[in-house]
Amino acid sequence: MATKRVLAIHDMCSFGRCSLTAAIPVISAMGFQVCPFPTAIFSNNLTYGDYTFSDFTPHMTEFMDKWQKLGYSYDAIYSGFLADAGQIAIVLDAMGPRQIIITSVPTGNETITVVSYDAQTTSFDECTVDRIPFSTCGTGDLFTSVLTGSLLQGQSLHDSVKKATQFLNYAIGYTYQSGSDPREGVQVEPCLKKLF
Repeated sequence: MATKRVLAIHDMCSFGRCSLTAAIPVISAMGFQVCPFPTAIFSNNLTYGDYTFSDFTPHMTEFMDKWQKLGYSYDAIYSGFLADAGQIAIVLDAMGPRQIIITSVPTGNETITVVSYDAQTTSFDECTVDRIPFSTCGTGDLFTSVLTGSLLQGQSLHDSVKKATQFLNYAIGYTYQSGSDPREGVQVEPCLKKLF
């Protein structure tokens, strides 16, 4: 059986655990091939306040045209950071939403909720976890990576949202307890074992 492929459309930060550097190990650990499609390349994540970057927009359609010519296909498309309206148009050309997830819904000072809607089953669900008093970059990238991997493993949208929410809550808690610099992102490496 061929390994399922995920086209991960996102920026690449060379320092700080976020973007493609967060998505690639998580989706790979869940058993899938990640095909990175950078939207921009950053020297480091934006939490440091000082960075340099290169916009990849001029090359995105060239890449897509080449992949189409070569007959490449993907089992899932994951979209993260999009730098401008041009990139949004390119990505919307490749995908259309059938499932909707809203993260970080305020439900009080002590909890945070993620809401999901599946158009195929016309069902809503919620997953609530304790709020951890810690803020860092890359949390959405980790959430979306676990969600994508879970969906490709055949789990329902709502079960995938629960798994992603619970994993992210564990990883944020681990990072918070470690006392690490929040600018470095979530310490995902020691937490990957929780995905199995």
